[in-house]
Amino acid sequence: MHDPSAATVRSDSASIVETDLPSRLDRLPWGRFHTLIVVALGVTWLLDGLEVTLAGSVASALKSSAVLRFSNSEVLPAAPISRARC
Repeated sequence: MHDPSAATVRSDSASIVETDLPSRLDRLPWGRFHTLIVVALGVTWLLDGLEVTLAGSVASALKSSAVLRFSNSEVLPAAPISRARC
């Protein structure tokens, strides 16, 4: 009898590993915890995009200000979070 949880390794030149892990994962139930994780990741993704957009807009406004007269090197320290992603 074949054990469904065990992986099978064939000893040919390609060393292919066969497993039923994806089908076992598909049979797991979807719960409230999973929904909360997906929502939290979505909110984080949204806020991250908003932060990058705001940092870019503020940096552009600081650079183009006739009163402040910031150069590119002076504007970068004003947005350290967006600089870390470059």
